[in-house]
Amino acid sequence: MTIRKGFGSPTRRDGKMKAGVPCTNVPFALLSQSVLYPLPVTIGGSNNVTFTLKGSTRRISFWINDDLFELDEDLAYTWAAANKILDSTGAQVAQTNSVLGVWYMYATINDDGTPALFPSQTAPEDTASAYGTYLGHPGTARTQSYRYVGCMWCTTAATPAFLTAVKIGLDWHFASLTASPVTAAVTVTSVFSVRLPKLAKYGGRVAGTLTTGKVGKITVSASSVASQGTVIVGSSSTVSAVTIAPFDIPGPNDATGELYAIAVVSSGATISVTKWRDVV
Repeated sequence: MTIRKGFGSPTRRDGKMKAGVPCTNVPFALLSQSVLYPLPVTIGGSNNVTFTLKGSTRRISFWINDDLFELDEDLAYTWAAANKILDSTGAQVAQTNSVLGVWYMYATINDDGTPALFPSQTAPEDTASAYGTYLGHPGTARTQSYRYVGCMWCTTAATPAFLTAVKIGLDWHFASLTASPVTAAVTVTSVFSVRLPKLAKYGGRVAGTLTTGKVGKITVSASSVASQGTVIVGSSSTVSAVTIAPFDIPGPNDATGELYAIAVVSSGATISVTKWRDVV
């Protein structure tokens, strides 16, 4: 069998992060859409305030606009007054006490070639570049490109403190987040104050368990439209018994990252979330 090179032998060129990088004439539009392995990430430190891309665990490589981001050591962001965040426009602004809910983490390459991380309350979107699109911060006032690399959940604003979460592959695992829907609700209602990342159109999923009391029914959905992505659990027991069932549904697709429920229960109905599937 004859192996043919379609794009010639590598030559060496200088990039923003590294000099003398072997390069060929492979179309960037093709490279920018390369399938990535799940990014190795940890959340730790006091009150879980440190988000770390674990380049020491496995070398991390991906494209940010037309620059190749390569990391073979750990890169961390810790919530502290000296560290900036990104506002909705993509501008770097001073950090204040965190806001409850989801914070999306973005990687970037500074002008001097050093990598950095920034959190933002703004969810990533398909972001145009000179050679294609990537999942990045959509702000139109940003002065550099930012690529989505994970998320954190703020549970206490003033401290701040973040949810304990362990990432395995694409899946974030955490202690059960439980809510009790309103008894005999007849409309779809929001059930969680802790929001979930709004990345459903890219494949994110949420999983956990549903518990219903006697003679009851409970429905969980990732959409305020009752017929979309629903899981229903029912019980017809006339004694004090419960029915427990797992659920695994698409991630929230509304503007706030909420889960919704319709509950017809006599007592004890709960929705518990234990896992969220990321897209990176």
